[in-house]
Amino acid sequence: MLHRYNYTVLKKHLTILSLGAFLFTLFVVFGQIPDNTIVAKRFYFTVVVSIVSLTSLGFLVKNEGLKFSFTDFFFIVYLLLSALFVYFNDDFHQTRYEIFQLLAVLYVCCRVIFSSYKKSMEILTFLILLCGIGQVCIGVSQALGFSHSLNSNFSITGTFFNPGPYSAFIAASFTLAAGLLSRIDYKSNDYMKSLQFWVAATCAFLSIIIIPSTMSRSAWISIVAVLIIIVCKELGATRVIKRLIQRYRYNTIIGLTLIVAITLSLFAGMYYMKKDSADGRVLIWKNTISLIKEKPLTGVGFGQFGVAYGNRQSEYFSSEERSLDEVRVAGVPQYAFNDYLQMAAEQGIPSALLFIAFIIFVIISLVKSRSILLYPFLTLLLFSLTSYSLNVLPVAIVFVLITATTHDGSFILINNRKINIVIFSLLMVTGIFVSGRQFINNIDKYRAYKDWSEAQILYNMQYFEEASKDYKKIYVHLKDQEKFLFEYGRSLNQIKEFEESNQILLLGTKISGDPMFYNVIGNNYKSLGLFKEAEASYKRAYYGVPNRLYPLYLLSKLYYDTGQREEFYIYSDKVLNFDPKVVSPATREIKSEIRELTYKFSQENEKEIKK
Repeated sequence: MLHRYNYTVLKKHLTILSLGAFLFTLFVVFGQIPDNTIVAKRFYFTVVVSIVSLTSLGFLVKNEGLKFSFTDFFFIVYLLLSALFVYFNDDFHQTRYEIFQLLAVLYVCCRVIFSSYKKSMEILTFLILLCGIGQVCIGVSQALGFSHSLNSNFSITGTFFNPGPYSAFIAASFTLAAGLLSRIDYKSNDYMKSLQFWVAATCAFLSIIIIPSTMSRSAWISIVAVLIIIVCKELGATRVIKRLIQRYRYNTIIGLTLIVAITLSLFAGMYYMKKDSADGRVLIWKNTISLIKEKPLTGVGFGQFGVAYGNRQSEYFSSEERSLDEVRVAGVPQYAFNDYLQMAAEQGIPSALLFIAFIIFVIISLVKSRSILLYPFLTLLLFSLTSYSLNVLPVAIVFVLITATTHDGSFILINNRKINIVIFSLLMVTGIFVSGRQFINNIDKYRAYKDWSEAQILYNMQYFEEASKDYKKIYVHLKDQEKFLFEYGRSLNQIKEFEESNQILLLGTKISGDPMFYNVIGNNYKSLGLFKEAEASYKRAYYGVPNRLYPLYLLSKLYYDTGQREEFYIYSDKVLNFDPKVVSPATREIKSEIRELTYKFSQENEKEIKK
């Protein structure tokens, strides 16, 4: 009996440590390395998964609740299909796929943990609320100026690189707190003694204060939608509305109509508050759907959305004259701002449908078990309709943790305990191998990031020859990082290693849709005397994001230097009449230079006419 008690206590402590370690990923920012808000979390998560995958083997012992369900089935099929597409498709982002594998290992480990220790879901709920409070406190500190955000373009980011995913996590924390508060029996005074009540109340209060500061429309939409579900499901508002309709039909209908009208007005106000942002997302969705139509079964490649979208947007704007509104809102998105569309674009419609089936079974299971985690889960699902939250590691961790809590008995595929233990043992052994391999590889990769940080100092000081030597040493570890490839390629361009520069930059165009790659590639071709190739590169850069002035300037300079007068006049006119999104000294200088070149050309023409 004592042995059993000790084992239960051990499982409790291991559960708290494991879940706490996973969720601590949200707060990790360390080291002077490039993109440390993203990279530090990734390295830390790799270490934690590799350790927990080993310790969670102990949860297989005397595990009576571990059963293979429909949710597990769809998860494994989706995982295998993704692996199959990656195997037969060379175009995939290595780092993105490694994160995907680690999240899969996380799911398997937590399925075993949650089925072994009954109170693990209560622990997860409590930890998410604590993390929500922690993130809000960091956000408030940034808003008041006591600490700096992790993105110079925004005042509030928490420990995220952008207020978007930050607000996604805060919104999920808030709805979790609201769901808990809705279940408390306020007729009894005992709730005042509950730690869970005070933690939930604190999280809800602080969250609703900070969310407006993030300016996130996706957060408000998802919160309002989930709050309506909470009111109807937990507080019985549906029954109340039915009674009101029966007693006061016309007044109730008028009241509900007013509520709907006010809600629609608020949504319209939110649209016009950041109209260009909303229109930009519509443009992204339009081109993403076009990508899906092109490769509906296999997709464009895992993690290849950015480069595929960049090529598609270039084709879109070069094919015909587009509206000025669309030109103005065009950008260089890494994400589709709709996780489901992006999944269909990258991995194909079959994979997306499997993922949706997986989500449906998770939702049904959460509803059947009356799990309070249903509300943050729905919040993240709704948020990801207009954002990229599931592509951000800390948010994805929370998402996977919630999915792993579902093991409802009505969806069991295999009820034999021995078979279930064998299946999950094989999955966990595979997970240990995958996470261990990544842990070993990341030791060298972390060193490469440290060396990159030192090389960046030389790059920023314009010591390009020394920088390019350092970049060459770490290239093998960082060749799937677009920022690294651009810095390396540009360094080679500056020391006149034009052919080698293009080799590096062309690799960059396979993982990034940023037109800056094509600008430097065009400069290399121009220096090599390959003017047609330079022209094609500059045009690709311009049509990729047609609201940027620099590619037009480079085209005008190319036509001037090669004596193509007619083309020069066409593009110099475009430069001089260009209305930049942001007027700066650089744009004024560009226009001034092209104006001078136009004057010189006209002077030369007059001399030729006189002759």
